[in-house]
Amino acid sequence: MTKKVNNRYKQTYHANVPSGWSNDPNGMIYYDGKAHLFFQHYPHDSKWGPMHWGHMVTEDYIHWKSLPVALIPNEDYEAICGCCSGNAVARKGKLYLMYTAAQPDRQRQCLAVSTDGVHFSKLTNNPVLTAEDLSDEVSTRDFRDPKIFEKDGWYYCLAGTRIISDRYRDLVTQLKEKQKLLLEEIGPVVSSGPSAGQSLPSGSQPASSISQPDLSLSGKVTSASQAFSGQEEDQESDTLDELAFSFAAGQDQAKSATVTAPSSMTSFSGHDDLSSEAVRHLESELGELTSEAVHHLAAALESSEKDRNLKEKEIIEKVEEFLNEVDRAVIDAAQEHQEEAENRADPLTKESVHSTVISPSDLAVLGGELEVLGYGNIILFRSKDLINWDYRGKLLLPQEGFSEEYFTLDGVYECPDYIELDGQEIIMASPQMLPQMGNDYENIHSCVYMAGSLDLESGRFLLDQIREIDAGFDFYAPQVWNAPDGRKIMIAWKEMWDRTYPTQEDNWVGTYTLPRELSYKDGHLYQAPVREIFDCRQNEVTMPGLALDHGSVSLANIRGNVMELNLTIDPETASQAGVKVFKGSDHETLIYYDKDKKAIIADRTASGLPISGREDNTNVRTCDLEEKEAGREISLQLFLDVSSVEVFINGGRHVMTVNVYPDPDDQDVEFFCQGGSCLFKDIRKYDLLVVEES
Repeated sequence: MTKKVNNRYKQTYHANVPSGWSNDPNGMIYYDGKAHLFFQHYPHDSKWGPMHWGHMVTEDYIHWKSLPVALIPNEDYEAICGCCSGNAVARKGKLYLMYTAAQPDRQRQCLAVSTDGVHFSKLTNNPVLTAEDLSDEVSTRDFRDPKIFEKDGWYYCLAGTRIISDRYRDLVTQLKEKQKLLLEEIGPVVSSGPSAGQSLPSGSQPASSISQPDLSLSGKVTSASQAFSGQEEDQESDTLDELAFSFAAGQDQAKSATVTAPSSMTSFSGHDDLSSEAVRHLESELGELTSEAVHHLAAALESSEKDRNLKEKEIIEKVEEFLNEVDRAVIDAAQEHQEEAENRADPLTKESVHSTVISPSDLAVLGGELEVLGYGNIILFRSKDLINWDYRGKLLLPQEGFSEEYFTLDGVYECPDYIELDGQEIIMASPQMLPQMGNDYENIHSCVYMAGSLDLESGRFLLDQIREIDAGFDFYAPQVWNAPDGRKIMIAWKEMWDRTYPTQEDNWVGTYTLPRELSYKDGHLYQAPVREIFDCRQNEVTMPGLALDHGSVSLANIRGNVMELNLTIDPETASQAGVKVFKGSDHETLIYYDKDKKAIIADRTASGLPISGREDNTNVRTCDLEEKEAGREISLQLFLDVSSVEVFINGGRHVMTVNVYPDPDDQDVEFFCQGGSCLFKDIRKYDLLVVEES
């Protein structure tokens, strides 16, 4: 049954999801005369679920037409998390989508193709690319969000990942070799079980027919040693319980083989104070071999009753010896990680939708802590045919003059994009858990642009600068269209992970920013509202100047909740000067200049329905102005649309995006200043009327 959608906060000139859930924009491409906006979508509920690809098109970046869902997660390799973020590329007249097939412990890249730009077929040889195909330094469980671009006859692709350290890779290799030796020793013991023609105990099966648990997928066995003791964790995820393999199922087919290991047997899961994710990854790496050991143990215990006790003791002693050695190696690796990441942010947990989608792991799905295996980075690879890819390298290496936080990210640089803008190479990305630096990166997850130069052979990106793209609350995963007229037009998800979403009760979540035209000058990325919005202007109101001295005023002909408001603030002697929008008897949203902070402040404390999140503060954001801007005239261009305001500061040198949920009648605008006098100049207001296309 389709849930009824409440449109009270639906926007008029922004792209909105029709119903259900949406997040990252994907596949920004101009194809067959239209700009295509694909997006992460769960159509069955207003919360995150297995990802589909929603699809809209536009001819003017203002009017949006919904098309059929482009990708549905109906393949085994897409189970649990679905068809996650990626991008689009045209090749020989066909439109290809490259996307991440995400599962709790694996992320792989897949392709789908269309001849009409609407209906897509997945390649039969999906997944076409895994982390193992590229390099052993690429994390298998954090390898996502491919972005393809063409250059010099090659298809290049960026992706977000974690880079696994040499020491960790060496440790896994050593442990695998140790386990192989163990299995070689166990093998003869097992093979000396029941003689030919001897019957097995009632209810048992030959070793070859016993169902083997897959430790890397089950999410139920938290350690290799736990597999031998038969212990299980509580299963808290219905989806995972349905889709993942169960250790218990394997035991059901060999009940007579159940055995309890000695209490002295060491368990990985006992190291709760250490790096649980490092522990879990080791178990995942060793899972296939360890499941063989479980198989051998069960088979041996199916042998004649006469030899049962002897075989049980011998096998368990060997397994115990191996696991103790593994535990010692795990302790060393985990303690090293603990020291390196001592000041990292709080780990993600299952209460965060973002953790399940963006950082899938058995532990995140089941409610455990998600720790760092490697530091977040972006990688580059290339291909001639979109199928066979060659690894180039990682983009980010520590560089003098840049904070260490950028290179020791306790997350992934998600949704990377590459553009060449006014002669400058720029990488955009959305780093998870980037620590706050002054007033930058106040959100739990951030968006940055990096200006510099990309070495297409080594993959290294030599940084000139890194800056935050948007200083507001609600901006994530920006992607760029290369428009036919040469413009670079950016759009982003106008929400933020790990927050409450007031429209969830209205059976929809997900809007997108007003598309923004990009330029690069004076060492800065500038953003301007897409010019097509100006065709929607109606009912112009102008005022050359408005002087205030420690007071406020509302103007009868300047009000509304779908409009554009332009003004210049001369702060003069005021400590604060700005505007209150979406103002009513109980609500208001403040955008103002603060003289002491030398910053523009966005304050939604009293804006309407409350928004909470994992940050300490979800109500105020601060956009620092540069020394040459502070105290001088400041231009503001505000775009209001029912439930948000986007603020372009000083010609788009800075931007702040703010979602708010006021009452429908909260439409007044109030100009105010405190602590002295100020002057508002060049005030211009327009209603923005979007006529629905037939």
